[in-house]
Amino acid sequence: MTQRHYPRRKKADGGFSLVELVTAVFIIAVGVTALIGQLEASYKVTAVNRETNKATAHLQAVMEQVISVPFSDIVRTYPNGTAACSQSAELSDPMEGEYIVVEYVDENADPLQITLTVHWMSFNGRQCSRSLTTLRTR
Repeated sequence: MTQRHYPRRKKADGGFSLVELVTAVFIIAVGVTALIGQLEASYKVTAVNRETNKATAHLQAVMEQVISVPFSDIVRTYPNGTAACSQSAELSDPMEGEYIVVEYVDENADPLQITLTVHWMSFNGRQCSRSLTTLRTR
């Protein structure tokens, strides 16, 4: 009887085994999943920063209007605890639920401590606020 000899495959015959291919796909999938998670977190941080910057800009604009009023008329024009808004025009690009409140420590003091607080509803449904305080003298 004659034995047939089949040529053996050489290890260097190129190509990937199925195990190597599945392992590579798994590693790539884990990396892409982690990357997507980081991009989502980065988007949320960017959105919060954008909202905070916009709120600060609105506070500064309203504060400029408040301190431009003559000292003797500030409390009358902007009563304590009331919503202050731009008198010349509405705030540009207001955020959802945004309003600004003016408060004084002592309405009769000189210097007058003026605190403006902006409140808004964040993109993720949280109530947010930021404050800005200044002193105004006669």
